[in-house]
Amino acid sequence: MIIGTGIDLLEIERISQIDKRQPKLVNRVLTESEMAAVPVKEPRRTEYIASRYAVKEAASKAFGTGIGASLGFHDIEIRKDRLGKPCLDVTKEAVERCFPAEDPTRLRFHVSISHSKQFVVAQVIVERT
Repeated sequence: MIIGTGIDLLEIERISQIDKRQPKLVNRVLTESEMAAVPVKEPRRTEYIASRYAVKEAASKAFGTGIGASLGFHDIEIRKDRLGKPCLDVTKEAVERCFPAEDPTRLRFHVSISHSKQFVVAQVIVERT
């Protein structure tokens, strides 16, 4: 059963401008594992950062909280499975704060990311199995 869905559309250039003005953006948004995978060269670097930002925003909408007191950027980590599919890992504490009535072992997170030269879109679905 689907218990939450969220989507986010983001202009890649907006992230590029913020990254130039505020270099701490990457540290604020990305986990250590995500930072280790940031591509060095443009435009892949900005696409990577923007896609992670969009997924985390979409997840916060699916959780019904937004980014704030209950859920922070570092509570959510995007990784790839062995086939390259994006996967969402959420800290146990964040799941308990956002879904107090749910059994965390029964929650599944589905992620989809797509981008063009100008935009990145991300969707997150929270499912109770």
